[in-house]
Amino acid sequence: MSTGLFEQYLARGERPDPEVFGEPFPELVVRMMRDLSAEDRDLLRAAALLEAFDDRILAAILPEARGRRIEDFIARRFVRHDPTVRPPCRLHENLRRGVTSCDEYTPDGWTVQERRARVSRAFAHLTDFTLSIWNDDPTGGLSPADHSRRTVAAFLLTLYGAAEHGVLPPGLGQMAYTLRYLGRWQVLSSLPELADGDSARLAELTAVARLTAQAG
Repeated sequence: MSTGLFEQYLARGERPDPEVFGEPFPELVVRMMRDLSAEDRDLLRAAALLEAFDDRILAAILPEARGRRIEDFIARRFVRHDPTVRPPCRLHENLRRGVTSCDEYTPDGWTVQERRARVSRAFAHLTDFTLSIWNDDPTGGLSPADHSRRTVAAFLLTLYGAAEHGVLPPGLGQMAYTLRYLGRWQVLSSLPELADGDSARLAELTAVARLTAQAG
């Protein structure tokens, strides 16, 4: 993508500014999305909602998607895989931001309301997983340590996703309480101070969670 942009500058006889590289490349993202099927475009939009995902998160966001289509999508070359973390799948951040910013230029792009409704489904899935510790079979076959790590990841995905999309998940407080129950005080005490552009209510709740987890 950087090479294509560089060639555009050379063709116009211009000298490219280094700052233009590393951006989402909206024209190229739009072109790529047009080459995908309608189902894969929606899967790409779903994958771009959060910083990481897996097949279950995609299925929660798009319950109408067939399992085989989700498997084929995750196998695409632009999906990054890191088996040492959960969820293991990611998009390059430039691609992720580009997909969202280009949605208004595609005929079947999601509106802001549709995007928030879809991401709320992901939050509900992550909340259910986090609160499963209170069920009769709390770990679902996972080791306690692995389940605890995935619980932390689910909470942080939900928190950062909520700040990004301006949504306040109703189960966020219960998720934070569950982390305290699991002894994950360091996660709560190191929560970020959300920026001014984020939800004011979410910023307040995050500050309270951070303060109540500090021993002092």
